[in-house]
Amino acid sequence: MQELQELREHIQSGRYAEALALIDELDELSRDDKINKIESYMEILLIHLIKQQVEKRTTRSWDVSIRNAIQKINLTNKRRKAGGTYLEEDEIKEAL
Repeated sequence: MQELQELREHIQSGRYAEALALIDELDELSRDDKINKIESYMEILLIHLIKQQVEKRTTRSWDVSIRNAIQKINLTNKRRKAGGTYLEEDEIKEAL
């Protein structure tokens, strides 16, 4: 990855401000990727919830899909090493 090579070069040459700016950029890209994944799982969740309401029935497949989407949202939202979450509960509710 070119960004990691740039980061290494900035650190080795003592350009710490540039290194920190690059780290911030990489962190933002990672956060955006996680949020996009969460939004994709939200779409799946909403599609099946809407199907249940419109058709006034459910299927095992829809139930499994709903349960999986909720699990994936929760798992993807956790910041494993840093702790906390990418989106707060109110942000998730707003997005839904």
